[in-house]
Amino acid sequence: MARRMTTWMGTLALAALCMACAQSDAGITTLVKTKLDADRAMTSNATIHVETTKHVVTLTGKAASDAEKKHAVQVARGTDGVQDVVDLLAVDPSVAPPAPAPESAAPANPAEPVRQ
Repeated sequence: MARRMTTWMGTLALAALCMACAQSDAGITTLVKTKLDADRAMTSNATIHVETTKHVVTLTGKAASDAEKKHAVQVARGTDGVQDVVDLLAVDPSVAPPAPAPESAAPANPAEPVRQ
């Protein structure tokens, strides 16, 4: 009897472990968003929206370039638990951050005069 009970408890524990390992839709959405936010190649991640239904990720919004759009899809596909990705992203270069202003010719030490 004790052996049967131990086997039954082990089976329940294994089932619980498998259920815990399966990604929920909310967990997948969070993972994809986190990866996109952390990815330095993604300049327009704030304009990309992520939704997950039955392990299928849908990307909507705007990407700064076609390359960035493809990269976002690749990041989503590479996320654990994702079965498929629906790409509804539009390419809009205006969502790219502005280029940094060129550095001025100011001297490194403002107390020193500029030599020419």
